[in-house]
Amino acid sequence: MGKPKNINIRGLRGDQRAKELEGLDLSRVLILAIDSARDYPKALICDYFGRVLEKPFFFAVNSEDIFTLHKKVQYWVSCVKALRVFVGIEVAGCYHDAIGKALEKYGYEVSLVNSFTTASGRRMMLDFSKTDDKDLLAIAQAIIANNGVSPKRVTGFYERMQSVCRTRRQHVAEASALKAQIKELMSMVFREYQGLVNPNTLTKQKVFSSFWSPKSRLIMRYVPLPDEILSLEETTLNQLAASEGLRFSELEIKLLFQAAKRDLMSSSTELAQFKSEQVKFRLKQLEILEKQNASLEFEMEKMLVESPAILLLSIKGINIITAAEFIAEIGSIFNYTYNRQLVKLAGINPVLAQSGGKNAKAFQISRQGNPALRYIVTLIGKNLCSKACWNSYFIDYYERLHQKGKTPCQIYAAAGNKFLRIAFAMLKNQTLFLVPGYENCTSDIIGKLSCKETKKIARQALDFLSGASKQETAVASS
Repeated sequence: MGKPKNINIRGLRGDQRAKELEGLDLSRVLILAIDSARDYPKALICDYFGRVLEKPFFFAVNSEDIFTLHKKVQYWVSCVKALRVFVGIEVAGCYHDAIGKALEKYGYEVSLVNSFTTASGRRMMLDFSKTDDKDLLAIAQAIIANNGVSPKRVTGFYERMQSVCRTRRQHVAEASALKAQIKELMSMVFREYQGLVNPNTLTKQKVFSSFWSPKSRLIMRYVPLPDEILSLEETTLNQLAASEGLRFSELEIKLLFQAAKRDLMSSSTELAQFKSEQVKFRLKQLEILEKQNASLEFEMEKMLVESPAILLLSIKGINIITAAEFIAEIGSIFNYTYNRQLVKLAGINPVLAQSGGKNAKAFQISRQGNPALRYIVTLIGKNLCSKACWNSYFIDYYERLHQKGKTPCQIYAAAGNKFLRIAFAMLKNQTLFLVPGYENCTSDIIGKLSCKETKKIARQALDFLSGASKQETAVASS
């Protein structure tokens, strides 16, 4: 039958737990289960066999109550002469994070319990009611069964980078919503501002090349109503544009006045005036958000060149924003041992269904883990497969999967999965994206940066990496 292999049925997690408990008296192993909440989290202390030592109790998330919680645990540690304490916290939005960090300062190793795991534990009790106490019992059972996961929390530099990236992403969503509102309001007060319609040819002639161009914004900021435009002379309009360093073309002025004359809306009503003020107000909000986003993107670029993720810019189709958001969600690459850990963290690992030796012909991704990471990885997969990126390595990969009958969504997920494995190898080995036969897919890193300061830092980092690789080659050859 051959030599037995040292494989645990729970994989690396089970092997680690076996090493931690090997040779220990399990009655001297304590479990601290915490059901996190915003105001009133609850805790339970029991031993490894499930015997309750400290009945469920509420505590507040502040320094005094966390210290009281720590003292209660230490009291039972001294009572049973505990050799090990396992702490498990149910994931609940952002509320579990502060509790976990506070307990780690006291030296506890914290595991996170998914809410689905807690729900499964309650169902196993054959009691379909939901209470805080039952949740605590389910959390404790999950920790005993080793169903908790390591937080691998993004800390320090990467935590700040994650905050910057997520703030920018939120601002981008808010800016998109404002743009939609402004367009809707302008359609109400000035119907043909976005273009003069010709019913005979079913075409639309735009007044400005872009609705969001500086000249278009100038009109919306000062004279968004047709009557206001008609009250101005052409020279006055040009003077207004010149005050902000702009100049209207003759065609733009002609189309603008023509659209204003043809408009059916009455600008003199109180409703039109109110909507005009709303356009100006939302435009100011949009410009403030855009300035903040520009500042955040500059900060993202500065932080990116200080991290190993700058190497990801060598992949054609990866820009500063996507590289920064990716590394901000995973943190240090040295927190991971295998690339499949990143795949599972993103929740794009395939979920197989097998019965009687027969595999399912089609499967879906798990959609578990970090939703922000899953979003950016699938977006990267979609961008790399786009012909606009000119990345023939991923375009060929797309064509191969397409010929096998895969749908675009499946291919984008698979391309994101492939990117994760490539990124893991690049960051672990500190190498550029170099694939034999696809040399044209290696991009110029410095050319993607916009600031002189970041370009200088990037050159120094790349010179250091190239020198280290040459030194390794010389040592290997000797």
